[in-house]
Amino acid sequence: MVPANFNQLYYFWIIAKAGSISAAAKRLLLNQSTLSLQMKQLEASLGKRLLSRSRHGVSLTDEGRLAFEYCERIYSHAEELVALLKDDRPASAPVFRLGVSSTGSWKNAVEVILRVKSAGANISVRIQTRSAEELQDLLERHMLDLVVSDLDLSARMGRNFRSRLVSSTQLYFIAAPELKLRMWTFPSGLVRVPLLLRSPGNPVRMEAEHFLQRNGVTPNIQAEVENPDLIRILAVQGEGAGLMDCAVVDMDLKQGRLVKLHDKPIGIHDSVWFTCSRQEKAQPALQRAIDSLMGKFVFKE
Repeated sequence: MVPANFNQLYYFWIIAKAGSISAAAKRLLLNQSTLSLQMKQLEASLGKRLLSRSRHGVSLTDEGRLAFEYCERIYSHAEELVALLKDDRPASAPVFRLGVSSTGSWKNAVEVILRVKSAGANISVRIQTRSAEELQDLLERHMLDLVVSDLDLSARMGRNFRSRLVSSTQLYFIAAPELKLRMWTFPSGLVRVPLLLRSPGNPVRMEAEHFLQRNGVTPNIQAEVENPDLIRILAVQGEGAGLMDCAVVDMDLKQGRLVKLHDKPIGIHDSVWFTCSRQEKAQPALQRAIDSLMGKFVFKE
């Protein structure tokens, strides 16, 4: 068997990070046919298929994911080494790449950033806000260090990634006082008021649908909104009842702009998950930040 050469492994690594052969070809200044041939030769020499090809680009097979993790260690460290050797100045501060789900209603991103910065005096944070699916893709391609979302992403990413449930907050149906007057009982009275729900597929939305179905309520959906702040504004304006964390609308409750439609928890939660790769970082400051967040970090009340 002809051993795989490091050039081909490097090409594979760039393709995996770029997401397509065409994008990788532009970066490598090669034509696509040459790059495709190199990948076929690499897969033939290894006896394993590393890439699944489609008109949308490429994705990694199980064997490809394993190969990518090793390539990531080899070539990312090599790039850092070259950059350091070429630069006469001191090494630049490590960058912590944080992904935040656009659908998550978690309490305070600043707390996460402060915890990251406490792990290293010179560490900087770069934030990307994307859908959970986009963040998962970036994390799988090792383009993020940690993801904050309302989903346990590692459950569908495999053993090379780990998640931690950081918080699980009880949500309550909350509305303007005049809407509560329409209801005779809860939860059956929810049929009499418009609802402000999250988008289909959102974990909170799915829990809400199960709750309504169990109680025989056919919802009158006024709006599908991801942003809790917008749900609050619409609720204050009397546009409907929404599921909210009472801490978020505490002042509105105290001043009577909003009221809870029920006193006891109903089993609908807003959850926050941290997800990261199990692969250790070459830079100690980044690893300390990840270990701190994946350890005993909790959101302040």
